[in-house]
Amino acid sequence: MHVTNIKRDPKCENAATVEEKLKFFERVRITGRELCEQGEWSNAKNLYSRCIGLFKNMPKLQQNSLNAEMQQKRNEILNILNLNVALCMIKKNMPLDAIKHA
Repeated sequence: MHVTNIKRDPKCENAATVEEKLKFFERVRITGRELCEQGEWSNAKNLYSRCIGLFKNMPKLQQNSLNAEMQQKRNEILNILNLNVALCMIKKNMPLDAIKHA
């Protein structure tokens, strides 16, 4: 089953500004929480993983322009997203994959 509802499938481009990526992260948190409440662990995991890629694979120029506070915020976001993926993996009875993300 794949997310087909546009509200539940937010999009953001890798070239987006940091502010747009932060807004996207907030939408992902809300949508991911809704998916988890409905037991849609695979869809939630896919959404969180997509967001991880967005922050992890930031363009070098954008990454280098982050001040110390924003760099810390980015690291916190990546930690939150990886823990959410780990939770989804545990719920899907995939403990080894959960350990990798935790």
